[in-house]
Amino acid sequence: MVSVRMALFPMAAILAVALSGTSYALPAQPSWTQPRACRDVKACQTACRDKDASACFVTGDLLLRGPGAKQRKADALSAFVAACDLGRMDGCFEAGGLSRDGIGTEPDGWRAQELFIRACDGGDIEGCNALGRILAEGSLVPRDPVRALGLFRKACGQGSAGGCANLAEATRAGMGTPADLPTALRIASQACDAGGGMACLTLASWHAADVLGAPDGPKAVSFALRGCERHEPRACALAATLYGDGRMVKADLGRAFDNLERGCRLGDGAQCNNAAGLLEDLTSGKALALFEKGCDLGNVKACENAATFLYMQALEMIDSGLARRAFRYASRMCAEEGPASEPFCKQVADSLIDGFGVAADEASGERLLKEQCELHPGRGACADLGDRYLNGDGVRPSVVEARIVLDAGCKGGDAGSCTVMASL
Repeated sequence: MVSVRMALFPMAAILAVALSGTSYALPAQPSWTQPRACRDVKACQTACRDKDASACFVTGDLLLRGPGAKQRKADALSAFVAACDLGRMDGCFEAGGLSRDGIGTEPDGWRAQELFIRACDGGDIEGCNALGRILAEGSLVPRDPVRALGLFRKACGQGSAGGCANLAEATRAGMGTPADLPTALRIASQACDAGGGMACLTLASWHAADVLGAPDGPKAVSFALRGCERHEPRACALAATLYGDGRMVKADLGRAFDNLERGCRLGDGAQCNNAAGLLEDLTSGKALALFEKGCDLGNVKACENAATFLYMQALEMIDSGLARRAFRYASRMCAEEGPASEPFCKQVADSLIDGFGVAADEASGERLLKEQCELHPGRGACADLGDRYLNGDGVRPSVVEARIVLDAGCKGGDAGSCTVMASL
């Protein structure tokens, strides 16, 4: 069974200086909520080229968070930048986040800072919060805790739950100012009561650790559940961790699953994967659907599991529908860089040669197996291709070709290739 990672959720790690006593109420909706201008990538790209800012934003959203192979992160970044240039401040915020995290580009703190400044100055409060984070952390741009404090105060005062959580943590930690736990607790409590899920998560993490005295599991899980109910997926993850770990509250895998599933519905692909991993049968329809959703939300481990368990079930049931779904996720994993992609490229190649879940294309499958044999000679592709050459299984029989690829596999450290070579 795929195991869910049951480690204590890390506390919100943020930054710098205290705050005066003010109350903070959260708005009912994000200030930039707007209806979608278009529904599919092609139509949105056309409208974006015609200088429709909302269409540019939706293009970025679809390319970044769209299903499977439709994700094109570099193009998503360009679309968000275009939306930003056309006046969508949430486009500046999204582009800043991608630049900061190195998604669709190399990590670029200075570009992220510029984009967050544009967002913040243009009225996007989450841009102010994000700018405060990078200034407080100081890993991407020079650290400036005083300026970060002002940004957190501004974001919190205008309704950013994240801004209030960060401000509370900064005040608690006393980074750049004397620590003031009562003020920090008041800030976080007011924001949580006003509907800020991230502030509830901050309180949960404090109770789970020793910030407010001895760790208090029941209070930690209570605040985590409140955060989850307020649509903060990381609070769902913390609640699941507490229930699954069983050290601070009574273990309850049913509740752990329910919270992971809710986090999944809130858009956290890792929680989709971990929820599926708690199910007894990883090839059940429910588990497979969770793996697929997790993959579509961008979680690589979920993609691996979707490709693997769909393929296993498809082979067992000789089900072409399952095979098509397996091929989709295996193709996505094959496109990833590094040796971890090799078994999925082999799966794609075998499916192409055998016409399983996709129209048969023996030449493409053979070519892909050869590529994998050359790239990763010790990981099984050489042995698979050699066996196909020896038996004429989907490829033209050739003992000569078999010897070439098996020799490569053997020299690369694949014992199976060596065994077959010794028998020739």
